[in-house]
Amino acid sequence: MGYNYAMIGLSPYGPYWRQVRKVIMLEFLSSRRIEMLAPIRVAEVKAWIGDIYRCWVKNKDGSDMAKMEMKQWFGTFSRNVTVKPLVGKRYSDTVKEGDRFPEAMRKFTELLAAFVVSDSVPFLRWLDLGGYEKEMKKVAKEMDGVVQGWLEEHKMKRSSGDANGEQQDFMDVLLSALYGSSDEHLEGVDADTIIKATCLVRTFLIESSIVLA
Repeated sequence: MGYNYAMIGLSPYGPYWRQVRKVIMLEFLSSRRIEMLAPIRVAEVKAWIGDIYRCWVKNKDGSDMAKMEMKQWFGTFSRNVTVKPLVGKRYSDTVKEGDRFPEAMRKFTELLAAFVVSDSVPFLRWLDLGGYEKEMKKVAKEMDGVVQGWLEEHKMKRSSGDANGEQQDFMDVLLSALYGSSDEHLEGVDADTIIKATCLVRTFLIESSIVLA
């Protein structure tokens, strides 16, 4: 699920870890980038409040009150604020009815924290006790399919010349930083894998906070 240690949260300390961390700190967590992303956060707060208001209008009773599951609302808001700067689209706009992406995200988070017997007793791995390895492969395939789709969209946008200026999202920045540079194959890891793993770890961090909440 961690792209064979390409995900920075799971990769060992070394040249690869330091270089990816440098890109993240300069291109996503710098003061300038955070300031640039402020309008996205403001827009998402306004959209979130508007959605809650419309839900209240639709479901309020005679006392002008309505019951709401706030964990779901906070979860969608947090994911929107995370996914929009990453790939330029809202999480809620990428999820369609019947889409397994939200469930895959939850399973991804749970499996990363799961205790697997074979981690402590390696010779039992062939038994796959609890079916964790099978489930991990399934979830990894589903998550990779989604992130690969985002990446292909960004490549098409880049090739058409639309990905430029101040409106670049983090995946655009990674494409610019890695493609055609000396870091395109960093420590044997290709650029596509680095981009997918780095974007996915950010999604995982916010999903972890939602699950723990």
